[in-house]
Order: sequence, then structure tokens, then C-alpha cells
Amino acid sequence: MRFHPVVSIIFGFIVFAILSLIAFFVFGLKTEIGNFLSFLSIFIAGFVATFFAKDRKIRYGIYEGI
Repeated sequence: MRFHPVVSIIFGFIVFAILSLIAFFVFGLKTEIGNFLSFLSIFIAGFVATFFAKDRKIRYGIYEGI
């Protein structure tokens, strides 16, 4: 299931917000698990935003950046 790029970016931001809230409220940012989940949420949100995009341009931009 592919979405418009704007929708997939918003979906990625929602995933980032949810994981960051879990890291903050459940684990606390002073613990190692909370820090790791907070750091990992950026990459998971980026993956979600690029994977569910309908256009391939976003993926090619990420590949170029890497």
C-alpha cells in the first residue's frame, strides 16, 4: 500500500512522535533504553516515510544522501 509522499511523511512523523513519547514516559530519557529508543525512532520514522511513499523520488534522494 503506497501513499502520497506528504501523507507518508506525516505518517512517519506520527510514528516518531509515538516512539518518542514511549521513550520519554515509559523508560525515561536518562536510561540507556530510553536513549536508544529515542535515537532509533528517528531512523524508524524515516524508513516508514520513505517506504510507504508512492513516488520513487524520495527513495532516490535518500540513496543519494547516503
